[in-house]
Amino acid sequence: VRTTGTASESTVASIQAIVEEAQAKPSSIGVFVDRFARFYTPALLVFAVAVLFIPPLLTSQPFGASLHTALLILVLACPCSIVMATPVATACAIAAAARAQVLIKSGGVALDRLGALNTPRVGKKG
Repeated sequence: VRTTGTASESTVASIQAIVEEAQAKPSSIGVFVDRFARFYTPALLVFAVAVLFIPPLLTSQPFGASLHTALLILVLACPCSIVMATPVATACAIAAAARAQVLIKSGGVALDRLGALNTPRVGKKG
């Protein structure tokens, strides 16, 4: 067996490069979630600190109860699942499409447009 090119020149390598490029482009919902988390997370921390210190200082509530409430707020209102789920879902969708021999070159943007379709149509050339 003789090879005429390097592994980086193969069709598989070019497909891999296209998939990696598509995963790097965020969808519109990904941009929104990043912008939302930039303001929501610090506001949530400030609110939890206020819940931790204000009730014991102004009322006779024990500090332990305020600590418990502040920790509950942090755990239940944490945006981590939203922030992490968006790029993971985009990467999974692009990988699933690649396994079905569909290459998505523009990443999340194409997935957003695909999600808005009511009736997909395919031409003669595929």
